[in-house]
Amino acid sequence: GCEHCKIRSPDAGTKGHINTHFLDTITNPLKSYESESHWGPRRLLFGEEHTVPFKVFAQDDFTFTEYTVFVKRECPWYMNIYFTRPVTSMATGAAIFMAFSNAGNL
Repeated sequence: GCEHCKIRSPDAGTKGHINTHFLDTITNPLKSYESESHWGPRRLLFGEEHTVPFKVFAQDDFTFTEYTVFVKRECPWYMNIYFTRPVTSMATGAAIFMAFSNAGNL
């Protein structure tokens, strides 16, 4: 191992969508990462997935090796966020349409 190597990764607490692009280091700058800690203080949504770069910098703080880690929370298809969000949006739209189309509600 490398005693004085430093690990840097994007901030796991970054507020974002279910497909936050962590590989874009301009909007998600790399921060120091303690190798003994867990990456990700929040629980991922069902079906949420990210590609996360971890860079290991040598003692000279210039030379590095990058490891790309794919993180995904598995679940059944009917619980997947890519399925449930459109379904709930359509149900909400249908409920609003039904509320306005009924003359008794006006």
